[in-house]
Amino acid sequence: MPNYRMEFRHFFPFSRSSSNGFDQEKRIESDNSVLKTNMDFEYTLGGYCRYGWEKFDSFCYLTSSRSMTWHQAQQYCRRMGGVGAALVKITSERENEFVLALARKKVSSRRSVWIGLMWNSAAFYWSDYSVPAYKLWAPGEPNGKAREPCSNMWTGQTSMLPTRASGYWNDRPCGVLAHGHCGLVCKALS
Repeated sequence: MPNYRMEFRHFFPFSRSSSNGFDQEKRIESDNSVLKTNMDFEYTLGGYCRYGWEKFDSFCYLTSSRSMTWHQAQQYCRRMGGVGAALVKITSERENEFVLALARKKVSSRRSVWIGLMWNSAAFYWSDYSVPAYKLWAPGEPNGKAREPCSNMWTGQTSMLPTRASGYWNDRPCGVLAHGHCGLVCKALS
């Protein structure tokens, strides 16, 4: 495997840890393609993810088990990931399987996670207003339209199989429900 060497020069206006007073130099050597620093980024060939985010293809994913509404979850994703970050937009079976595995691993206390689909007067659209090319609605879903304008992915096994089988999507009200708190999965470009 090739040896990668990367140098990063960062400007820290309030830090005097280097000899010239303000700038620090980070040198990293590694025998693999994922390089980590004590900064809050994970550097990879072809892009980086902020610390705590998981990389899959050209995107970074973040999970949370915090209980919040769909709209609060969307704001959380934008706040944590910056420009272009949002609740996850799932575009393939492979990505759906990744999101399911990630949610089971990181949000195991929740039976479902918010995803970025939302009802918009006639159909469900992703939060970037694109039409879903890939869909994995649970049998009989979506069924609520304007009454259930937000969407989640089932992540835990329940007695309601196959309706609530893991990996299937469901439409639901956008608020926090007493019996069904959702975690969330965010997605951003790496």
